[in-house]
Amino acid sequence: IGFTPETIQSLMRLMMAILHCGNIQFTATHEANARGMSDGCRMEMTQSSVAAARLLGVRFEDLSDALTYRAIKAGNEVVHSPLDKVQSEKACEALMKATYGAAFDFIVNKINESISNEKVPHDSCGASIGVLDIFGFETFETNNFEQICINYTNEALQQQFNKYVFKLEQDEYEREGILWKFISFPDNQDVLDLIDRKHTGILALLDEQCIVPRSTDEKFTRYLYAKCDKDTRFSATSAQRVDYKFSIEHYAGPVEYSTDNWLEKNKDQLPASSANLLKETEFDLVAHIRQYIRSEGKEGRGSVATKSVGAQFSTQLTQLRSRIDFTVPHYIRCLKPNDELIPDSFDPRRIVDQLRCGGVLEAVRVSRAGYPTRYPHEVFKARYYILGDPKDTSIASPIKKWGRASLSEEDSQVKKLVSKIAFDIWEADHEAMLMALEEDGELGSRVRSPGDTKYINGHMNLVSVSSVKTPPEQRRAKALLKKRRESTSTALYAKSTSEIARPETAAEFLSLDFSSRCAIAGLQLGKTKVFLRREAFDQIEHLRAQKFGKSAVEIQRVIRGVQARRYCRLLREQKVWAALTIQRAYRNHLHYLHYLKVQARLVPAAIRIQAVA
Repeated sequence: IGFTPETIQSLMRLMMAILHCGNIQFTATHEANARGMSDGCRMEMTQSSVAAARLLGVRFEDLSDALTYRAIKAGNEVVHSPLDKVQSEKACEALMKATYGAAFDFIVNKINESISNEKVPHDSCGASIGVLDIFGFETFETNNFEQICINYTNEALQQQFNKYVFKLEQDEYEREGILWKFISFPDNQDVLDLIDRKHTGILALLDEQCIVPRSTDEKFTRYLYAKCDKDTRFSATSAQRVDYKFSIEHYAGPVEYSTDNWLEKNKDQLPASSANLLKETEFDLVAHIRQYIRSEGKEGRGSVATKSVGAQFSTQLTQLRSRIDFTVPHYIRCLKPNDELIPDSFDPRRIVDQLRCGGVLEAVRVSRAGYPTRYPHEVFKARYYILGDPKDTSIASPIKKWGRASLSEEDSQVKKLVSKIAFDIWEADHEAMLMALEEDGELGSRVRSPGDTKYINGHMNLVSVSSVKTPPEQRRAKALLKKRRESTSTALYAKSTSEIARPETAAEFLSLDFSSRCAIAGLQLGKTKVFLRREAFDQIEHLRAQKFGKSAVEIQRVIRGVQARRYCRLLREQKVWAALTIQRAYRNHLHYLHYLKVQARLVPAAIRIQAVA
């Protein structure tokens, strides 16, 4: 991708230098100057400090002076002011961050140059690489400037995601030719305005305070309270004001932010002394990446309004959203099963928090506002054919059909099936409503009036908005609709001014047109798919389960009857055989007893006869 072995070696050398800078140690000292004694520090000559200076290509003394003194240019003179230990450590951290960030920008630009096509004009879209490394919505015990930047990104991407998902929903509804209407879903634009609004947003106020001389985090926080206190998404209690904190109501929940070091983090500038140090380096890579480093200018201040981290972050986020608008994005949501990073452990509470913070629950809510369940015609017919009219032999199980019906016949079968299911849903709802009214004792006193009309579709639903029509009106409407179809797009059919009132009787329901009956039941028949509302899907599944349950009971009744009759015949055969056996034994015993009686009479008689003879 365009990296030579020498460049790779130089990058590794720079990373080693940054790691050694992290081990540099400072010792506090007291120095005398024109104002008297002042706190200062010196950089210890350790193995890490010597290695860091050598790897950066500068002398040890120059590195020590750049990190322990602050150079301020006043007119034509440069004044060196000593830094204390804490300030020197922050200067070292700024040097590490600046060089590492410059190296990252260098790598990204190098990759973009290697994958770009030289034959493509510069004003056209070429190949590029963009990195968005973001975990998701963050809320910790202590939230700082980094968290508001990350949550600001999540707010913007969540808005983009909602619009993208909703646009896909509406495009499919128009493509399928079903009746729908635009809905309004909760928009987080007010949160984005609170953060990035020009002149009055949090980031704009932070940039303004970064330019003001001798401004502090406390002054910025008080200025923030005065400017944003009236915003409904912004809040700061008395306890929070004491600690210079505030809260923002994000889409995933409220988050409390602390304003410690916001000004310094927003400036994110390399001190002038460190910037001058990098100019004197003998390391070619550092000299090359110096153009990516933002450093302090005259009098130790830079053009913060155009170069601050907040302004740069907002600009990059705007570019990212613009790029997403012109592409077909694919969103990947990664979830951690647990915080301990151990296998076979699933924390449901942690998963729900991640789904909420990732905007998945909000996306599901937007999807459920319309027709979240949809089936192709073939799949719908194969799944719900059992709910069709038993007298209609055309709607049969696809398993039993050897031939394939034509397209018009298939559409007619699906339409009959949908019409039958819509009536079953209305009938089930109507019976449930009558039972509820009967339990409340309102059935006898219920009088239908215009003010008592029950509307079925709320303002948060992507549902049909066609009006209820009587049969004569249906014929006139169909004739008018037939004329308009030649020159009107399907999307125009979705616009109407009235909602659908729930019919009170089956005759009223059947007198409606097909689309109105489907809308009342919560389903729509598209060109290639059948769309189901969540309630309609639950009811259809319930009806299907009931149908299968009744069929299973009927099958069990028949099978058990056959088994019972078979068992009865077997038992009967066994009983007959047992009875014959008992009868044979008993008769044998009776014959034996009779034989004994006969023998008891014949033997004495024979003896007497023999004696006489």
